[in-house]
Amino acid sequence: MRPTTWNPFSEIKTLRDQMNKFLDETFHSPEGIELQPSVDIFEEGEEIVAKVNIPGIDPEKVEIMISEDTLIVQGEVTEERQMDEEGYHKLERQTGRFKRTISLPFKVEREAASASAEHGVLEIRMPKSEEEIEKITRLEIND
Repeated sequence: MRPTTWNPFSEIKTLRDQMNKFLDETFHSPEGIELQPSVDIFEEGEEIVAKVNIPGIDPEKVEIMISEDTLIVQGEVTEERQMDEEGYHKLERQTGRFKRTISLPFKVEREAASASAEHGVLEIRMPKSEEEIEKITRLEIND
């Protein structure tokens, strides 16, 4: 009987493949929403500003919804390509639907909000509601 050589790396690859399959099946949402664009939220004067990474996404295909204290950005990244197409060796760029629901730190005037996109970054500016501005008290530092 000939001894069998054990290769620990083949076990790791099998484990990795099983984990990837598990994660894909577990976290795949029923709506097919898989992508999560990165978002920065910050204050600038009397506005709340959201910057959302949307590289390669047509801004016309992005939908923005604002309530008093919630921002929703959703859309779809589409590109038809197949691994079996001539010349393709690797397909890593993600396609599909995306949706981000962000709780805002203050209530905003949604009717006065504006959005623009430049260099793959969507910028949404939302003025704080008058109610929120009145809540802010600036204190002087005593010597």
